[in-house]
Amino acid sequence: MEINHFLKLRYLDKNRAWYIIPRAQYFNERNVEELHTVLNIMKQYQYVKIKDLKTYQTKLGQKINPESLVYRAWSQDLRVRIFKEMIKRGIIKPYKKGQSINDKLANLRNHTNLLKKLGFGFVNKHQHLFISDVGNSFLRSNQKERFEILEKQLIKLQFWNPSIETKEIKYYKGFNLFPYIFITELLLILKEHYLTVGEFILFVSHAKTHNDKEIIKELIEKFRELGREKQLEIMKKAFFTMPEMANASVTLGLFGSTPTFSFSKNRLEFKDMDKGEDLVEKYSKRLRFIEYECFED
Repeated sequence: MEINHFLKLRYLDKNRAWYIIPRAQYFNERNVEELHTVLNIMKQYQYVKIKDLKTYQTKLGQKINPESLVYRAWSQDLRVRIFKEMIKRGIIKPYKKGQSINDKLANLRNHTNLLKKLGFGFVNKHQHLFISDVGNSFLRSNQKERFEILEKQLIKLQFWNPSIETKEIKYYKGFNLFPYIFITELLLILKEHYLTVGEFILFVSHAKTHNDKEIIKELIEKFRELGREKQLEIMKKAFFTMPEMANASVTLGLFGSTPTFSFSKNRLEFKDMDKGEDLVEKYSKRLRFIEYECFED
């Protein structure tokens, strides 16, 4: 297969690829504990007593018992309090002098976006901090259970999704798959059961439906037959951007933080292939893609 053939596929879909995990840092198993800590901090601030609300917020609660709890507004003040708590816990480093408040809170946004994507917690349409049922289960879990809950949420994660904000949203309409199960299916049918970051960017991230896995398997195996030198030439000409590399590493790092997979040295592989086979058998035919009518849905 000619090098130009791989590049042609790449450029046809260059801006139409998976964007799953909105988090600008590497992810590994340690980050699962970090997520648990951040969600725990947020849980402490989820509610506020009526009597502790600011005057302008109490109008609707004037006839309610002052000790009653209501959801706390997701204000800048609250975000700064959570951010400072994250610094105390050693999750993030103290901010630099001269940084704007928006820059200071970037790391918190990364965490809250991922918690939202996993369905653990989010800011609802009333701009209140809300921890979901599965988020509360995650908080109550022991270390082993956390990885199992994470995997269950990843199994349900579908692409595309209206939470993607892009001017080119029309290009994502053709994507209709569950990335975690898709990759599990793909690794099971590959001759060598692994996936690199480069292969993810070149081939996997452009898959639109589960029916694409056979052609992607063929492309990856042809690519591997070329040898390291030609592979590097293709990747150089394909011009991987830093956002693409970060997105691929974070996505595979997150997938590699489950009981089924591990991710190390830019390579995703099975930790437990039997478990991967069980997941595909259990979920492949049962999962139903949801067509959302609007962003709120």
